[in-house]
Amino acid sequence: MKITQQGFQQNLIGSTDDFRKRRMIVLVATAAWVMSFFSFLTVLYFKDPGETITQTLAYPEAFRLALTSFCGMFVSLLAIFLTRVMKNTWLAGTLISAGLFVLIILADDFSEIAGGRSTFFFSIPIFISAITMGPSSTFGFAALTSLILFLRPGGITTVNVYAVPAAWILSLAIWLATSTMEKAIQTAQQEASRVRAMLGVVSHELRTPLGSISGYADLLLLDKGLAAIQAEMAARIKSSTMHLIDLVNRLLDSAYIQSGKLVLKPVSISIDSFFDTLAEQASRQAGEKGLEFIFQKGEIPAILFMDPLRLRQIVSNLTDNAIKYTEKGKVILKVQTSKRNLRIIITDTGVGIPKQELPLLFQEFTQAQHYATREYGGVGLGLSIVHHLVKLMRGSITVESKVGVGTSMTVTLPLQEA
Repeated sequence: MKITQQGFQQNLIGSTDDFRKRRMIVLVATAAWVMSFFSFLTVLYFKDPGETITQTLAYPEAFRLALTSFCGMFVSLLAIFLTRVMKNTWLAGTLISAGLFVLIILADDFSEIAGGRSTFFFSIPIFISAITMGPSSTFGFAALTSLILFLRPGGITTVNVYAVPAAWILSLAIWLATSTMEKAIQTAQQEASRVRAMLGVVSHELRTPLGSISGYADLLLLDKGLAAIQAEMAARIKSSTMHLIDLVNRLLDSAYIQSGKLVLKPVSISIDSFFDTLAEQASRQAGEKGLEFIFQKGEIPAILFMDPLRLRQIVSNLTDNAIKYTEKGKVILKVQTSKRNLRIIITDTGVGIPKQELPLLFQEFTQAQHYATREYGGVGLGLSIVHHLVKLMRGSITVESKVGVGTSMTVTLPLQEA
């Protein structure tokens, strides 16, 4: 449960207000469509044996129920269309909230609103409006509820005296809750932005001195007059510096991705030579650990239109991870095409990842619990960067893993032939 809550909080903080509202509207609209569909099926309750559906709809109750259900399904689909296609969250939120409000009136006898089930159900659009349109919209729907209750047949004297105050009290409570939540999310987002900006500045400032250290280490290694111990120390300096440079580059990439400044630069690349080079590097790295590296290449186009730097980053990060967490056995890199998609599959016989820890695998600065011993090093940025790059390239990444058996990661990218 802790992992799920942490992942939910990070997704909530990392998403924009518009994205959260779109997701909520789609969720509410989908639920409303399903409820409306099953509500329509209850029309069969009014149908007698041997009776046609037209005869059944002649009953006022059956007709009102069918009309309400169809309207509910239509409004739900329209809200989803406005959200997913038109990207108009405010209009979609207004539509789904007002639509549910009207449907509640249609579903109950208007003369029985104050004392009927609609009084209770009016709380639904009030709540939905708060999370799809904004906290302040709750008061608008509270006022609309009051107006409906006072204008109903029977006059003010017969209005349920508890209904109107209850609507306003509920609106106030929902407004307080949603306003507090929005402020907390905004504060967390601002803090996260400041941290990313600081990481970007610090990382950028570190690159120059690290480059100088790396260059001087190279000069020392070229000196044939060094003693064995001196050459070993120079090699360690070079290795440690390259590790820091790699970490700085990942921090910079993460900062650029989160700020939305990272832009893809696709060009025509030769896939054969591209993957052959990556496979050669990975094979050499695996050989240093005594691992078997297998490269399998299916039928793929000779030339593709992609960003070579980011594609190399995806494949390298995944193969590096596979080799890092594999102590014995093999690592397999498989490249193939399937239904106008490029599929890259990296499989290893490493330690594996517990099922309950998979949801956090692509979160920033997060590693699976059994990696947290620092035995393997790293800060948990590699897979997060891969995940963001794959999404930026309009692809997907899936993971299958079993502790003690190994892990398989599959990246699917849309083909863009040059």
